[in-house]
Amino acid sequence: MCIVATAVTLLTSLIWGSTLFFLLSDKADKVVITTTDDSSKQDVVSILRKMESYTETGINFREYSSKLLDVNAEFKAATSRIADEHFVTSAGYAMDYFHKAKDYWKKSFDDEYGIYTTADVQQSWQSASTLIDGLSSRLDSQ
Repeated sequence: MCIVATAVTLLTSLIWGSTLFFLLSDKADKVVITTTDDSSKQDVVSILRKMESYTETGINFREYSSKLLDVNAEFKAATSRIADEHFVTSAGYAMDYFHKAKDYWKKSFDDEYGIYTTADVQQSWQSASTLIDGLSSRLDSQ
């Protein structure tokens, strides 16, 4: 009875139509849950595309930093619903590139030697875009 109550509680806590499989172990006290959630993966790609679109609009540093904070919160919520660790890791790398771009951009303000340039920012954005394209292609091929 306890397993059924736990399963019902877990089922009701899942969000946005994930496909849910319960795999009961040979021990009656354990329930393993695996989720396959293509809609959450699509949400992550859309969130990353949103951040990518901000880089194409002539945004200033303050606006970029604010947008990055907002998008990062959405990103963390969306990736927490995905069981595919490889997908989450790849998406995380793309988000990391947006953060690196912000760091390079900020450092360029105080860089008297010209070590950090807009080329570093642009390269980070390009790397993020390449990863996002790869994630999108993987979703399209499924």
